[in-house]
Amino acid sequence: VGWTVQHRQEKTIATRLIEQVIADQELNGHSVEVVHTDNGKVMTSHMMKDMLDERGVQLSLIRPNVSNDNPFEESSHRTIKHHRYALETYDDIQHA
Repeated sequence: VGWTVQHRQEKTIATRLIEQVIADQELNGHSVEVVHTDNGKVMTSHMMKDMLDERGVQLSLIRPNVSNDNPFEESSHRTIKHHRYALETYDDIQHA
C-alpha cells in the first residue's frame, strides 16, 4: 500500500510513511483499524505508537520467534530478497 527506499531505518520516516498510508486509505473511503508488524524498534517506537493512538489504529505485533505468524508476508519477503532485482547493485538511492 505504501513504500519508501531510504539509506537506513528511522522511526520518523517510518511513522510518516504509515501516517500517509492511513491518510490515503481514508481518502479512498477505507478505514485502517490495525497495523500488523514485526517487533522492530522502528515499528514499536513511542513515536509510531503515539501516531497510531491518535488515529485510533491498533498496533498488532507478531509473536517473537514464530515465523508462521504471518506466513504470506514472510514468503513475500523471501521472494523479494532472492529475486534478481534484489541482487543487483544500484548506483544510488534514486536508481534503487
